[in-house]
Amino acid sequence: MKAKLIPSIINLADVEPEEVKFLWEPYIPIGKLTLLEGDPGLGKTFLALSICAAISKGWSLPGQDSIGMQVKNVLFMSAEDGLSDTLAPRLERMGADRSKIYCMTGWRKSEDQEQEQAFTLADISVLRIALEKVKPIMVVIDPLQAYIGDIDLHRANETRPVMMRLAQVAEEYECAIMSIRHLSKSEGSKALYRGIGSIDLTAAARSVILVGEEPSGKKAMAHTKSSCAEKGATLNFNIEPEKGLVWTGTSNCTVEDILATPGRNSKDKKAELDRAIEFLNEVLSDGPVTANEVKMQAEQVGIKKRTLERAKTKLGFRAFSNDGTWYWPQL
Repeated sequence: MKAKLIPSIINLADVEPEEVKFLWEPYIPIGKLTLLEGDPGLGKTFLALSICAAISKGWSLPGQDSIGMQVKNVLFMSAEDGLSDTLAPRLERMGADRSKIYCMTGWRKSEDQEQEQAFTLADISVLRIALEKVKPIMVVIDPLQAYIGDIDLHRANETRPVMMRLAQVAEEYECAIMSIRHLSKSEGSKALYRGIGSIDLTAAARSVILVGEEPSGKKAMAHTKSSCAEKGATLNFNIEPEKGLVWTGTSNCTVEDILATPGRNSKDKKAELDRAIEFLNEVLSDGPVTANEVKMQAEQVGIKKRTLERAKTKLGFRAFSNDGTWYWPQL
């Protein structure tokens, strides 16, 4: 006998209207997904850590009143940066209360299991347990592509269920979930299509923030998408050795201005070389990085191998080998 199908139907007259709450209005809504995207080395993780620091201390972010926000916990997942040599030092320089910031490095089936299993978004039940334990107001996934699981990031039918489950978790636990991702190489595409992966990733997010450089060379974050409020102003910031990320004011530049900034594929060899030098100074600022990782990040932002080698020669450093793996040193 064929099982009877029962559709789930809700009459909207029975739904109690609610206002969207924000962690940082209008950029980061609570109970929703936010994407923070940009090319490598331009400050995405610095920006995310600066927000974490503000949450941990109850500081105001640009546009918020002087009262600041309520002190809460944060859950941070990082597949690219070391905890002891990168994340902790950066948070320390920013003045964060690190006791409010937790990192999930993996999971075990039991206390007796010695080897941690890598966490992916396929392990949504593990994330639920972590949220129940930490009770964070914000979760940071850095980068999204490292945690998406065994699926094709560019296939909508595979990414959509993952993002739907993640959105449900954000709503259920009343936290903001911010995922960080790189930009694709598709020059000339509309801003909403510039992030790596399926457009469904962008569709699932209620807010999308772009980090990049203005034509003047200033670093900026701009609001690409805002489904819960009007888009926020473009904000400028600097990354300083002693303080980390420092806000420097607002800007009239748009997302399109930032994406059109000359230099990503410039034909001017000097401009290309200068950009490659700046890229290396940023990527290697916190410590040695494997040569393969540097080259991969350079390729993602459109820096050619020959230009990268020219920049390496110009800076005058040598790669070194450790246990058969080649590294480029800290600058």
